[in-house]
Parts: sequence; structure tokens; C-alpha cells
Amino acid sequence: MTRILIRAGKSPFDAYSAHETFDTNLIGSNNGNLIFASATHKLLSAEGVSIGTRMFGWSEALAAKASDEYDMFVLPLANAFRPTFEGQLKKITQFIDKLTIPTVMLSGGAQSHNGSFDHLKPMEPTIKAFCKAVLRKSSHITVRGERSAEYIRSLGFTDVMVIGCPSLTTNGPGHTVPQLAEKDSYRIAYNIETSKDLLGELISEVERNHDATYFPQDLATMEMMLWGLDKQKPKRDQRLPLYSSHNQFASDKAEFFLDASTWIRRMKDFDFSFGPRIHGNIVPILAGTPSVVFAHDSRTQELVEYHEIPHFKPSEVKNVKSLDEVVERADFTKFNAGHSARVNKVKWFLNENGIKTIFDEGEEKARASYEASLTEVALPPAQGTDWASMSVNERYRLSHQRTQAIEVRKLKAENQKLRDALSKASSSLATV
Repeated sequence: MTRILIRAGKSPFDAYSAHETFDTNLIGSNNGNLIFASATHKLLSAEGVSIGTRMFGWSEALAAKASDEYDMFVLPLANAFRPTFEGQLKKITQFIDKLTIPTVMLSGGAQSHNGSFDHLKPMEPTIKAFCKAVLRKSSHITVRGERSAEYIRSLGFTDVMVIGCPSLTTNGPGHTVPQLAEKDSYRIAYNIETSKDLLGELISEVERNHDATYFPQDLATMEMMLWGLDKQKPKRDQRLPLYSSHNQFASDKAEFFLDASTWIRRMKDFDFSFGPRIHGNIVPILAGTPSVVFAHDSRTQELVEYHEIPHFKPSEVKNVKSLDEVVERADFTKFNAGHSARVNKVKWFLNENGIKTIFDEGEEKARASYEASLTEVALPPAQGTDWASMSVNERYRLSHQRTQAIEVRKLKAENQKLRDALSKASSSLATV
């Protein structure tokens, strides 16, 4: 039995409630992380392979234990080369350095600002140390797109390979997406980037004229859906589903998924999907539902370009006002033509590093068993807004409960700081 450890919040076979998922942040603050982690889990689940998962707590001390318990460490990443992830990247690098087992990085990316990576200069030593650690244990640094590849090469590394996002290996090399059939009215799934006021006019039109459902991804919206407590700053675009008063929440229509497989299955119910979230649009693609991405930044753009997913470029995003414009972009001819080669490239990379995949020749039984087993797991439904049907008083009590819990958590943190300070002061006095 080959034992592989992967960086993931949970196994696709583990069922956790919405509250458990939120309390332990199993989604890494964005349920899009479930998609590439779940795809990696399946990809590596060839005959005779067992998979372990871990999301946080990487340390030098853990490396010795992991080296004893596993034969390989596989590290699926997303937008990894960014300042807000530097602390985690350092810990992962220290962990890899102390491992005595092979390590494979399965794609990562760097986001440019106005075409430049200058904002990453302060963390270049961290990125270089990470790349060196990975290359000591595997053949290549793998990245999401050409822009990230160019950046890593500019740091002096030549063994760099573009493989896109592993999430698109979920259905293997034979997956295709049909062309969108034109209709007067569509069942539409959409997503938004909650940090930006984008697509307000388009979403307003879709909400008026079509059967539309919003699929949020961020932890703050999940919190609002659980307790009815608004988390966004005031005076944002009211046409977007940002506040609890929006019809998507007030009518309990929006759906927050806790598992990749149930999310993909749900997307089969729709005619079409669009939005700026990359994994929010990859999910319908995996369901065979046409989707168009609004590539609002470089990290999204390099992925849609590599995978040839229909999209609008960053310079075009703000100019799109009607659904007709979006429908016109939904041509999957290029995606379908190149998908097999892209999946086979990922397989080749893993095989080169001594890893079998579930899509290798002879793994048909393992693949059928994996997919059948996944359908048998009793996973929770998507989280809706249960408070939408509550009375005013009931909803107040629910949101007040959450407000109080947040306040208690803050007080506990402050008390711990005081205890630490007192302990340090006592130690100092004892040495005088």
C-alpha cells in the first residue's frame, strides 16, 4: 500500500455540517478550495493507494511523523505566491525541508498587479526557498499558467511546468462540455467576487428575467447565511447579493456547498453559469454545464487562457451589461479539443515522479470503485438561509447569539494576551 499525504481541508468522503465546516474553516476561507483538493484526492487514488489529508499545522516537528506514516507528500496549491500566504508558505517550506519522503507540488500561481510582480519582491526569498525545497524532492515546479511560469523563471528556476488547475482532471481526459442551446429563458447559476462591485447591471437583468441562483464561496457570506448577520461594508452595489436583504438570501435561494461532489451534481440542473470566481465556474464545467468566466485579475486570466475556457478579459469585464453578450462567448470548441492533452500532461508529470493516477491504463476498476463509493456517502445539503422564514424576533435572537459569541471570543483572546504578559513579567521578576 502506497500512503500519500495531501494538503486538503478534508477527504471528499468525510461529512461535516455547515457549523463544523465554519468553526474549523475546513474550506480554507473559500469553498473553491474543495474543488482542486477533491480532484487531487481522486487523481491519486489509484489501486493500492491510501490518501491522508491535512490543511494546517505544518511544522518541522510534524515532518518526522509524516515521513514515518507516509510514502509521498503531494501539495496542491492555488494562489500561493502572495504576501498574505507568506507565513503559511514558510511553514510548508520548513516542513518539506525536513521530510525524508518525495514531495510533489501540484500547481500554484502568482498574481501580478498591472502586469508587474514588483509587489512580491519583499517575499522573493520565501518563494525561492520554497521552490528550492520542492525541486530537491521532485522534477518540476508546476504552475497554473504562463504568467506564473515566467515569474518563477525570472527568479532563476528552469524546471517549471504549466499544468493549469488540477480540478479540471476530475472527470479524466474524455470530459467534454456541450454547446449552449439558445433559449428565451435560462436556469442560471452565477457567482460574484465579494471584494469588488462587478456585474451589477448584468446580475440585475438575470434576476429579473431568468431563474437565477447565486452560489457564494467566501467564509463571510457563509457566516451571514448561518446567522443572518451582515458582514459587508455599507454602501456597496445593492444589485449584488452582498447583504441579507438581497432576494437570493431573503427568499432562501442562494446555496453554499460544503462538498465538491454535491456541488458538481447540483450544477447539472442548470443551463448556464457565469461569474468571476474561477472554481465557481469550473464546477459547472465539470457537470457538463456551459460556463463563462469574467477574468477580473491575472491569476484567473492565466487559468482560463491555459484551459481555453470561454471568458472575458479583465479589460472587458466592466463593459458587459447584458446576458446576450455572455451567451455569445459560451463556445467550448477549443476547451473540448485541448482538454485530453492537458489532463494527460498532469498524468505524465505525476508518473514521472513515481506516482500512479486513477486515470492510468489499468485503473478502470479503481476509478469505478472510487466514483461508486462517493455516491454512497451521506453528505450534507448546501447551506441556505434558514433564518429567511423566521419571525423578526427569532431572527434577532439568532443574530444576537452570533454577536455575543464573537464578543466572547474577543474577550478570551484579550484575556490570553494578559495572561501571557503577566507570565512573562513574572519570569522577568524571578530572574532579578
